Amino acid sequence: MEYIRYVSHRKKGGSSNFYVWDEYTNIQSLANNVFFDQPALVMLDGIPMNDPKLVMNIDPLLVESIDVVTKKYFIGNKVFSGLVNLKTYNQDFAGIELPLIIERKSSQSIQNPMEFYHPDYGEVTSVNSRIPDRRNTLYWNPDISMTSGKSEQLQFYTGDATGAYLMVINGITTNGTPLYQTKKISVIKRNTP
Repeated sequence: MEYIRYVSHRKKGGSSNFYVWDEYTNIQSLANNVFFDQPALVMLDGIPMNDPKLVMNIDPLLVESIDVVTKKYFIGNKVFSGLVNLKTYNQDFAGIELPLIIERKSSQSIQNPMEFYHPDYGEVTSVNSRIPDRRNTLYWNPDISMTSGKSEQLQFYTGDATGAYLMVINGITTNGTPLYQTKKISVIKRNTP
């Protein structure tokens, strides 16, 4: 493995571990080369590795980056003497077989926003006038930008179901103040000639 500043790999009592440079002690001390007495938490692609030997056998060409925390690291009520976090290029744990208690699941992260469909009945044709509109969400738009002092006009068509609808308006002003307002509208049956 390549040389990593602030991390030392030592064998102690038959086991090998990673030890991290103690930033706080070194600031207070003239020695300036003090490492924690206890081993650091070692993680590979976000998973704690209990056996540092597995990490030592990873091909360095598979590792994208190594993050080191040179202070005490807290997770809940557990305290660790620093952190060494290795990230692989493919987030595949560099081919290491994980313990049986860990279940690997793939998930999707950020996705392209879906476009909300709302029909335009401006030009009613014989095709779409016969299809009932049973929507209960009439209009939704997560990306409306308004300039200060100007009003924004939004148009939408109601569905065929009559009754009361609740309009909910959420937003954030340019200075970060959240906005929230509700208003009721009624959809009534129109008499057609």
